[in-house]
Amino acid sequence: MLMHQWARHPDSIEDARDAQDRELVRQAVIWAIRQDRQETRELLPALEDAFFTGGHCRSNSLNNAIEIVMDAYLEEHPEVA
Repeated sequence: MLMHQWARHPDSIEDARDAQDRELVRQAVIWAIRQDRQETRELLPALEDAFFTGGHCRSNSLNNAIEIVMDAYLEEHPEVA
C-alpha cells in the first residue's frame, strides 16, 4: 500500500526523506520507543531483522516501519509537521 493511502502526514515524511532530516527520524524513533507506542510493534522486529541478517533484511519492511513511527510522531507533534 502506498504511503499516501494510509499516512496522515505523507508530504512531511517525504520532505524529511528528501532533506535527509536525520534529527526528525531520530526524534520520532526515540519518542516511539520511550512512549512504548503501538507503532514500535513493527519497528522493533524490522530492526531485529536488519541486525540478525547482517543488514541484508527486507529494507522495505524497515522503511515502512519508520514511516509508521514518523506518521504517529507528526500526528502527536503538529508543530513539527
